Amino acid sequence: MLRLFPARSSRAISVAAALSLAAVTLASCAPEPVLRADQIVVQASPIPSNPSAAYMTVYGGPEDAELLAVISDYARKVEMHETFEKDGMSSMVAIDKVAIPAKSEVKFEPGGKHLMLWGVSNDTIKRGTMPFILVFSTGKRIEVTGIVKPMGAAKDEHAGHDMTEDKKATN
Repeated sequence: MLRLFPARSSRAISVAAALSLAAVTLASCAPEPVLRADQIVVQASPIPSNPSAAYMTVYGGPEDAELLAVISDYARKVEMHETFEKDGMSSMVAIDKVAIPAKSEVKFEPGGKHLMLWGVSNDTIKRGTMPFILVFSTGKRIEVTGIVKPMGAAKDEHAGHDMTEDKKATN
């Protein structure tokens, strides 16, 4: 009888095939990505009439979504903003929505997308935490809590900007 593969090689091929099948099975058991946000930090303005800023990371779920609004009962007004450079000048504009691609992360950080908050109370600043509700195009609403720090604890991108709430940048 003619053998093309020695018995030892056949066994090795069988083991390799079983390990490959196990790896594929385990990969298919990986949890689905969840639409969520974390690392929320509010940089509280020391001047009550000036806005505070907030930063976070939003993680995409199994499908594309858009962040449509951020709400908090502990601020008079919350807006999403984006900083951009044009002709060597840094400017800021309010934005209506932020794309959150599936299985990705979108950072709200100084010099980029961020939240502007007007009317954050002293009680909220003293408490050190601030709850938010994130509203998505999928219909999902996520409740998150951010930590509140005094402005200046991180780089303040708003120094030198006129931040009165009735002045809005436009495209």
